[in-house]
Amino acid sequence: MNNENQSSEQLVRETYTEYKSGSGVIATITDPENDRAWIQSTHTVSIER
Repeated sequence: MNNENQSSEQLVRETYTEYKSGSGVIATITDPENDRAWIQSTHTVSIER
């Protein structure tokens, strides 16, 4: 994605954080200026409980 021609209101703001959980890692992507922001994806991953 090329943000050079977009206004400052349209720029992507994100914070990527990883947390260790047991033998794995949990990652979060957040918008530091909008705590109600969400991400939509068609990619799914199976989980085990």
